[in-house]
Amino acid sequence: MRDDPLKTFISQGGLSLVEMNRHGATTINGNLGIQFTAVGPDFVCGEMPVDQRTVQPFGLLHGGASITLAESLGSYASHLLV
Repeated sequence: MRDDPLKTFISQGGLSLVEMNRHGATTINGNLGIQFTAVGPDFVCGEMPVDQRTVQPFGLLHGGASITLAESLGSYASHLLV
């Protein structure tokens, strides 16, 4: 009988926060200041500054930057599950 994939925990993926942040340092994550801040059994958390790199000309957080943060967190969560 195969293990239920829903019972697999993200934290079993084997990457530390230091490694995750180092891998992203020279990518869009680094360019936008995205940092992974926590990894647990069923979550990945991160943060991104709202500054000149991530705002619209009107000074509001750019939707594309928000999506980049979400995609980065989702991609790492998927990687750690697989």
